[in-house]
Amino acid sequence: MPIIRLILVALTTIYFTIKELWMLTFSSRIDTRMYVGWSRALNKIIGINIEILGIENIKPDKSYIFVCNHSSLLDIPVLLGTLPGDVRIIYKRELEKIPIFGYGLKRSNLISIDRTDPRKAMKSLDEAIEKIQSGASVIIFPEGTRDAGAEVSEFKRGGFLIAEKAQTPIIPIAVCGTYDLLPSGKLMLKPGKVKISIMPEIDVKAMDRNGLKGLKEQVRGEIVKELAEICK
Repeated sequence: MPIIRLILVALTTIYFTIKELWMLTFSSRIDTRMYVGWSRALNKIIGINIEILGIENIKPDKSYIFVCNHSSLLDIPVLLGTLPGDVRIIYKRELEKIPIFGYGLKRSNLISIDRTDPRKAMKSLDEAIEKIQSGASVIIFPEGTRDAGAEVSEFKRGGFLIAEKAQTPIIPIAVCGTYDLLPSGKLMLKPGKVKISIMPEIDVKAMDRNGLKGLKEQVRGEIVKELAEICK
């Protein structure tokens, strides 16, 4: 059954990639809704039962920066398939090297970041700010990479710079359960339950004198505390 599930996920990804390429014959950019559809299809095929807490904290007429912990590749489809509104994700540019799928990513409305070049990385942050100012929300994983377990690594400051420059509220999100379904470095997908806790927004305009460093620590602390509750 795990092998069949993996094959179905691969076939679904191929289907959506081909659909992306077909759409590019009519438009220069791929609509973000394509990735939402792909995410929801994957969640259903894998058998992920998603429990959402605090959805009322997201107001439909506002843009946010969603700051999330990151322990599994499944965090991406789980969040993209669940969060309401026009939501973009910042992905590492290395993913564009994947044949066909990478080309689709490159032509999408999602935001790539080149972590090997600070100047290009800053350009990506500016692009994220433009998306936010046009009404979109952005998902960031400030740990920078998938953590090998439940431990939450130290946060990098890039996403918080976006919040400061765009003057956009941050919503911390704790995701629990994805690591059990697809651990880092593994390809065996398992069905199961994932909890997503959406916490109240943090107004960056009210940052204290500790600035970005204090904001990073505050958001990380809230996520760690919430994970301890929802992962019991």
